[in-house]
Amino acid sequence: MNRFQEAYYLDHGKFASSLEDLKLPIDPEAKNYIFFTVNFRQAVFNYGIPAEAYNYEPQTEKWRRAYIGGVFLTKVPGTNELTTEAIICRAEVSGIRTIEPPINAQTCGSKTSKISS
Repeated sequence: MNRFQEAYYLDHGKFASSLEDLKLPIDPEAKNYIFFTVNFRQAVFNYGIPAEAYNYEPQTEKWRRAYIGGVFLTKVPGTNELTTEAIICRAEVSGIRTIEPPINAQTCGSKTSKISS
């Protein structure tokens, strides 16, 4: 989802507001995860929340972990140009319905760990 957001920004000069805008080949309500996007002017967050977190009582030992991707606009040093930087973070525990967004392209939010940039 992050790569699609970066490509969308290059083509449109802004981040996509929905999965439909990105034309992602995934169902927003897939069997295992619920996917959605939250767009801000300087960043966009792409969520993958385990579907069972919305459908069942807590059974944390069986649940999948939530993921969040962030794409940030950053200034290219020594220029006025903007570029995108991305990060993917995973919840440190399973069985949660919410996940803290990353702080920037290098730092994940509270109770999450960086798995990719």
